[in-house]
Amino acid sequence: MLADYSRERSFTIGGTTINPSTWRRWHLRIGGCCRWFCGSPVWPGGPETVELRRRYAEIEATYEGIITLEANGRGIDDYFTKSHVLGEGGFGTVWQATPTKRAVKALPALRMGQGYALKRVRLPLRDAEIEMISKSLLGVSTGRMLQFLKVIASPEATEEHVTRNLLRILEIPHTMHIAMELLEGPTLRDWLVQLENKPLPETLASELAKQMLKAVHFLHRSAGALHRDVKPQNFGFARPVVQDQPPTLQLFDMGMVHVLPEPVVEASARELYALGMGGTMHWIPPETWAGRSGACSDLWGVGLVVHVLLLRQLPFGLQHCEGRVAVWDAIRTGAVASSNANVSKEAMYILGQLLEKEPLLRATSSEALQCEWLNRSRASSDLRTPTPGARKTVAKAVQQRKVQLPVETERWEERSFWQSLMLQTSQWSKPD
Repeated sequence: MLADYSRERSFTIGGTTINPSTWRRWHLRIGGCCRWFCGSPVWPGGPETVELRRRYAEIEATYEGIITLEANGRGIDDYFTKSHVLGEGGFGTVWQATPTKRAVKALPALRMGQGYALKRVRLPLRDAEIEMISKSLLGVSTGRMLQFLKVIASPEATEEHVTRNLLRILEIPHTMHIAMELLEGPTLRDWLVQLENKPLPETLASELAKQMLKAVHFLHRSAGALHRDVKPQNFGFARPVVQDQPPTLQLFDMGMVHVLPEPVVEASARELYALGMGGTMHWIPPETWAGRSGACSDLWGVGLVVHVLLLRQLPFGLQHCEGRVAVWDAIRTGAVASSNANVSKEAMYILGQLLEKEPLLRATSSEALQCEWLNRSRASSDLRTPTPGARKTVAKAVQQRKVQLPVETERWEERSFWQSLMLQTSQWSKPD
């Protein structure tokens, strides 16, 4: 978890008490003087850190979605009024906030009086502190970086169930604030817990599955990025869930996103990249345990979430696994059932396609979106079934892969979550 500036202590210099906000204002003014004198901003850090900030400065000249606060002495409070903390995580703290007139003037897409989620992350002072999404941005051109920022800030993102990232405000050299759409409903995880073991109608599960697939499809095909941490905690409802009204899900938390050199197309939808380990332990796909990930890896995550929606538990007995060795063994040796008395055959079919352990045989997002279960109102268009020859070819590649278990850093905090989701046998409605 990142440091919370509200908990920073004051210190004394020569009998004068200096609080953190005063120190930062001094730092900004000194930095502004140095920039005026030397002709370039003073950015501490290694070459990657300096390059990242240089790119933001370059993009700011032509893109209204980035504001740098450096020499003018203004701070985030000049642009947003914070109300309360929405959450804290590994990459930052998220506040609910409303924009000021200055912010609305800088970015007309913002609306006065409307609430937004304002995520505060600490800007890296060393190359080792750069978060994953920023590292991937350094691997692409400045033009591609700008393209990605514009796509995830576009109204189309909301339509395709991805939370818009509207504005980035950089307070050099300490902090970046990201203004995002505010999700007024609970996360998918919290909503599942609130169901109190009530079975979820399959029609509702199908609708939620379709929205999740559309979200990752948009992220892959339009934004050209991999999410790398698909799980119930990273889907939220746009509004409070009301009975008899269709809920709307949004994918959020871009901290682990990897931006690709170009958007995914169907021909590249199963390509894997050497990105190392990433994600949350119980939701990591098989190929990522071997250090490789691709668009197909996010589809595995969607498959796991859909499995939870339909059966109220993870496949392979993962909810009972504690530790990386147990998780990997469960994935390696377990299997997804081909049928279930309480779930339609169409639903079980797509689960099998999304949870195919071999990524080269796993369904792509475009294939999954065409399946019968998600489109009951139109003619069936099932996913293709790989031929035995294709499976044999892929099997050879699988045998040559080596799996390296990551250093375990995740505490076991999900037990109560899974216990709350587990349905007793008597709760299933048995067919006649």
